[in-house]
Amino acid sequence: MILLLLAASSFFNVFLLWFVYRLIARQAEISVVFQDIKYKMGFFKKHLNNIYELPMFYGEPTLENLITHSKELLETFEIFEKDILVLSGEDEEENDVQKKV
Repeated sequence: MILLLLAASSFFNVFLLWFVYRLIARQAEISVVFQDIKYKMGFFKKHLNNIYELPMFYGEPTLENLITHSKELLETFEIFEKDILVLSGEDEEENDVQKKV
């Protein structure tokens, strides 16, 4: 009887270790994809700002709205990163370095 309980407990522990490993791996994948999306949106925002600053397009309301929307989207990504992706194990210093780049 004790041998059966020991086997069941061992199996359960191995299953839990495998499950946690899969969760952490999935979290890491999501974090990488999210960082890539955030980087591309930041690049898009900079590109829009450069176009908006051209004399030909300065004051264009459509471009101004696009810039505003891209800023809001980046803010949403930052909130998502702080609230949801906390488990990825990244330090705040790493995030600050990435924001400056």
